[in-house]
Amino acid sequence: MEAVKLRIKKLTEGALWRQVGKMLLAAGIGVLLSGVTFEADVSPFGVAFAAGAPMELLLPASLGAAAGAFVFSAPMVTLKYVGATTLIFLFRLALPRFFPKTQERYTLPTTAFFCTLLCAGIVSFASLPSADSLIFSLCEGAVAGASAAFWHRVFLLLPGGKKLLAATAGDTAALLFAGAMLLLAADRFAPGGVSVAHAAAFFLVMLLGLCAGETAGAVWGIAAGLTLGFRPEHAYLAFSLPAAGLLCGIAAPAGKLPIALAFPVCDLLFLVLKGDAEIFTPALVELAAATLLFCLLPKRLITAAEDCLRPLSRRLNGEEAGRLLGLHLRRGAKAVREISAAVTAVGNYFRKKQAQTPEALQKDVRAEVCADCEKRIFCWEHTRILTDRAFAEADKALQAHGKLIPELLPERLQVVCRAKNALCDCFSRKYLEQAARDSVRSEVYEAKAAAAAQFATVAALLENAAAGAERTTAPDPFLAAQAEAVFAEAGFALSSVLLPTDDAGRTTLELLCPKLPDAPDYNAILDALYMQTNILFQPPVAESIPEAGTWLTFCERTAFRTDFYKCSASSGDEALCGDACEGFYDGRGAFFCVLSDGMGTGAEAAVDAAMTCALTGKLLRARFSMGAAVDAVNAALRVNADDETLTTLDVLRLDLYTGEADLCKAGAYLSALRLGEKTAMVEKSTLPLGILGETRWERTGFRLAAGDAVIMMSDGADLLPAVFFKDLFYKNRGADAKTLATLTLEAAVKYAPIGRADDVTVACIRLINQ
Repeated sequence: MEAVKLRIKKLTEGALWRQVGKMLLAAGIGVLLSGVTFEADVSPFGVAFAAGAPMELLLPASLGAAAGAFVFSAPMVTLKYVGATTLIFLFRLALPRFFPKTQERYTLPTTAFFCTLLCAGIVSFASLPSADSLIFSLCEGAVAGASAAFWHRVFLLLPGGKKLLAATAGDTAALLFAGAMLLLAADRFAPGGVSVAHAAAFFLVMLLGLCAGETAGAVWGIAAGLTLGFRPEHAYLAFSLPAAGLLCGIAAPAGKLPIALAFPVCDLLFLVLKGDAEIFTPALVELAAATLLFCLLPKRLITAAEDCLRPLSRRLNGEEAGRLLGLHLRRGAKAVREISAAVTAVGNYFRKKQAQTPEALQKDVRAEVCADCEKRIFCWEHTRILTDRAFAEADKALQAHGKLIPELLPERLQVVCRAKNALCDCFSRKYLEQAARDSVRSEVYEAKAAAAAQFATVAALLENAAAGAERTTAPDPFLAAQAEAVFAEAGFALSSVLLPTDDAGRTTLELLCPKLPDAPDYNAILDALYMQTNILFQPPVAESIPEAGTWLTFCERTAFRTDFYKCSASSGDEALCGDACEGFYDGRGAFFCVLSDGMGTGAEAAVDAAMTCALTGKLLRARFSMGAAVDAVNAALRVNADDETLTTLDVLRLDLYTGEADLCKAGAYLSALRLGEKTAMVEKSTLPLGILGETRWERTGFRLAAGDAVIMMSDGADLLPAVFFKDLFYKNRGADAKTLATLTLEAAVKYAPIGRADDVTVACIRLINQ
């Protein structure tokens, strides 16, 4: 007996039997859907199923739809179906010769629409020539086209019938619409008043609630309730099924039994409140059959259903993923801020407690010098007030001169004190000891304050990352699969492929490649991506990630691009320029220019400016906001070295889709703008970075059009008058960025007076059409 079972299993698991089973299933669905007819013999679902089925199921789906119309519908509907399915079959065979397979999502709905419209219009107008018949034909064609798009997506989701490949919002709509069509088709079969469709809907609500959670159960309950609740006697289903689906999802963690109890209770409650007494008995039979089938469902089948529906559950609840990640990041930021506050509070407490007061210094001197003096009682008991005043004056003289000598003693001490030299020596020694202790404490307190500032900066970066995570939408897995196929064919070894969408609906393709192929042809790859995804991408921005590979970022083609040029001139006697400038694309449709001017000239200023420019660039590439980047760089500068480190920072962000620009300045010199025929100057009065713990910077927003330009400069060009830039833009209207930057630098060097040593850096950014 076991040998027979194994033989049957082997035969049924073969490719031929699976294909035969798929063909029979497709024919059966075609038969069911073609029997759904609405007002004026509108019957679009069978034709749509034939149009959306894959090529290997096209013939059985078409034959099943035509056969179902012959069995269930009027002769005119059968004629319409035969004509529409025949045209679709012929068109489907011819379409691959003219359109690539990747365009099926557009060609199949269009084919269903025109074939249905043509056949329905001819048949309807022949039987009843009127404008109403043409309107009904148009509606039938539109519904057929939309339904074909849904069926095409469903077959992509279930290529093997065992597991969902993905479940985006469009995928979910396709699955729900297909399920609703099948329920509507099955609702016609109700032997003895017991509806098979109702029992199937009940069973699926419980199964989805168990396997995919409350969201999936409730969404399917809404779809099923709206589909089955059109009849007045069954209107209660429009309320009971969504509520029961939500309740099943909530009870799912407890297992099958709570769901099997919760669903009937909820459904019976709505049936009693809203249902018709005549359908009470059939509804009980439907409910009992669905509940019994659900309870008897083997664990192996439940596991298979969970595996199949896992992408649906994850995607339906995926919109919460960004908020959940943002919540975790914000919790981490809160903890880090609490650490920063605790370090600051402890440092302030001990600084206040351990501070050495002038009275303490005077007490130490009195204890050492006056303890054995014969005039101690006279000085510190009979005339204590005068002595205290004299010691306070001596302390002030010591702080003013750094050392106390007899000539600097107050008049009273010069007259009364017999140990003037010992008093001065003790005052000076104790003062130096106190200064040394205060210096050590000050360094400790500064280190603690710097650590607290670093913690606060990390917290700000986490909060910024949390805000970005909450705005990020989940990637489209279908587009990711198509893109992955393109790069695999081009020889890329990929470890990650993502296609997130931003708030404006623009898609970004992000790839992590452990190893890039030699000399990849990105132009051919972009063409192939366009054929597969219908999205025109730009060449990538590459970033090397240690021990992981290369991160490639492709953004949708922008409306503009930039012409960027920078040039510098160091001061007369220095080999290095104390300024640093960098311009780069972020891979998401924005261009950044970062300009930093280190205080002073030469190597030290160059190091500070280069560090500021490099850190800012790395943070901006990592997609932190400009505010978070400036705060982090300021905190880094404050703990960079023993000496004070001051640099200016000038950052431009330019959106290449819209031309919107933001100019952020922290102690930076003015910038010149060419906006059409006008010239504008942007000047902000802020302090450089590295001075204050709290960053003070100002932002200016404006919008550029094609041909407009921005000139950013270090303060070595501070002698250039505003009229110079007006003349520069007027006389060089069509000039490129190199010309504008070079002329500005030459003029700045020319205007500088003899003997003045300062570095000059000029960067020009022109916006031009793509």
